[in-house]
Amino acid sequence: RVEWPETGLAVSLEADGHFRFFVLYSPSATSSFFCFEPMSHRPNAHRDQRGGGLVRLQPLQTVTGTIALSVEDLASG
Repeated sequence: RVEWPETGLAVSLEADGHFRFFVLYSPSATSSFFCFEPMSHRPNAHRDQRGGGLVRLQPLQTVTGTIALSVEDLASG
């Protein structure tokens, strides 16, 4: 859950088990934005000899997952 008191809003993210990892990026501690990226594997997993959570797919095979964002009004919560 991320809250923005100055806007009166909050966002919650729920993800299924396919998205056990994430990357959080902000250019600086005082930046006005950030990036939150749910991931199915560890960052830099292609170089991790333990696999890092990567799923090996056969040709035409897919993996799917679900991510849900919920926006809330802080005044009503």
